[in-house]
Amino acid sequence: MRVLLVAFLMLLPFKAFCENKVVLVTGSSKGIGKAICEQLADKGEIVYGTMRSPDAFDGFKNEKIKVKELDVTKPQQIESIISEIVSEQGRIDVVINNAGYLLLGPCELTDLDQVKSQFDTNFFGSLSVIQAVLPQMRAQSSGHIINMSSTSGFDPIGGFDIYSASKYALEGLTGSMAGYLNQFGINISLIEPGPVKTEITSGMEQGRRVLEDNPYEKFQKNLVSWFQGKIKLSQNPQEVAELVEKVVSQESPKLRYQTNLNGVKRAQNNLVDITGCSTRATKQAFTSELFEQGVNGAL
Repeated sequence: MRVLLVAFLMLLPFKAFCENKVVLVTGSSKGIGKAICEQLADKGEIVYGTMRSPDAFDGFKNEKIKVKELDVTKPQQIESIISEIVSEQGRIDVVINNAGYLLLGPCELTDLDQVKSQFDTNFFGSLSVIQAVLPQMRAQSSGHIINMSSTSGFDPIGGFDIYSASKYALEGLTGSMAGYLNQFGINISLIEPGPVKTEITSGMEQGRRVLEDNPYEKFQKNLVSWFQGKIKLSQNPQEVAELVEKVVSQESPKLRYQTNLNGVKRAQNNLVDITGCSTRATKQAFTSELFEQGVNGAL
């Protein structure tokens, strides 16, 4: 009888022996964050979807997702949410730092307050969440931190200056932490999407510094137009969510994940082009067109 019981248990999927993961997702009211919450909840994970304005949120399809208010620029709110989740579930297995927005345009058109706001959300917000959750993950000797970066975090396009800088900072932080978090049983990963078909352009901000005889006027206008067109033809957020679900389920996750073949090629090109000269020439040719006229081609 005991042999038969063991044989039966061996036939069960591995998931049957595991508790569902407790997952915190920031910036989950729309786009990639919302798709991630739905994907993970549909797979049985215990998902907390956080956002700045839950009262204005139109809801998740999966009613099991727990909606919480969280502005990642407010450290006390972060601490409160972490404590609340631990109180309810006894642990936090996965944190997905997805909150962010796009500040588009040359740095000369961007005032310092805009730069600080971009970093407050895209970098310091993620940093604050990491600092708040690490004590719990160290105490439980397990956890997985997933930071939502971008191809702009390793292969920026001209005019994405401050946004790219914020993602480079996140990449640097993640890469450095990956060198020691394993000592506590904690994994850390980067997801690096290119353009994704979300509402990013509706929440996009542009530089507001006023220059006399602004030399960027045509460039900025063409850049915005090009990016809006690019988003309409880009990757679906569901594809990114499906990748994240696979990453969450891996026992030994990688440090970096690009979300499509174009992102993989861009990452490979950067590794091969160690001087950056070839990449620079490609970007310069592209942006030269934007200074003169609109472009429809892919980059």
